[in-house]
Amino acid sequence: MAETVVTKKDIVDGLKRVGLKTGANVIVHSSLSAFGRVDGGADSVVDALIETVGDSGTIVMPCFTYDWQPGQKFDWSKAQSTWTGKIPTTFGQRPGTKRGKHPLYDVSVRGPLADWVIKVNDYIPMGWGENKLYYQWKDKNGSVLLLGVDHNANSTIHICQELADVPYIANKKPMSQMTLAELMALPREKQEEIIELHMSTMETEKDFNLIEPILEAQKAIWKTTIGKAAIRYMYSKDVIEYGAAALKENPRLLIV
Repeated sequence: MAETVVTKKDIVDGLKRVGLKTGANVIVHSSLSAFGRVDGGADSVVDALIETVGDSGTIVMPCFTYDWQPGQKFDWSKAQSTWTGKIPTTFGQRPGTKRGKHPLYDVSVRGPLADWVIKVNDYIPMGWGENKLYYQWKDKNGSVLLLGVDHNANSTIHICQELADVPYIANKKPMSQMTLAELMALPREKQEEIIELHMSTMETEKDFNLIEPILEAQKAIWKTTIGKAAIRYMYSKDVIEYGAAALKENPRLLIV
């Protein structure tokens, strides 16, 4: 039996089927391999996204470089890695796509909101809740698209945890107002302390997929498949509203 090949048209049709529209502002988390065989590879996925949202929409893709270490002077010219896969790497190389300078949780972005996205995301590197891009995105009618990945890749759920003040990440709060410039000006030992606190949690076994039934109950998530990939689409405001409320009621909801 011949292997099914996913085309750019298949991807565009699937994106429209799940509710992505012209002018959408969307954060994309993705896995190219989840689709199966894609004619044109990651370029076809990127082309389909750009075609679907058009010039009036903004696409954001996390890169998560993790290139900076405490005590280092951050040198952006040497920090161009992308940990989040082939689709964000390809997207970041496209003419017209901009990239921020966050030393840990960098993003690539294109569209009318690109400069705003980079400014918000870069300003406070250890942000908490309302000062993070993933919270402020909801005020831009922002949405989240999961292409072949589940909610464990959905960074917006971290906002739900923080707004609910779940106890296992409360140690991040003290550094949540520190700008990138202020962090870099600290002695190495203090930088190390802050990074260690930021990256650590008291409980590490969590499953963000436990948020999906809550979104389904509110009819706040749309799904389809493209090739072999499960596709999920939702609005940031819904994820934050319903997810934070559920975690306030049960702070251990996501712990497994």
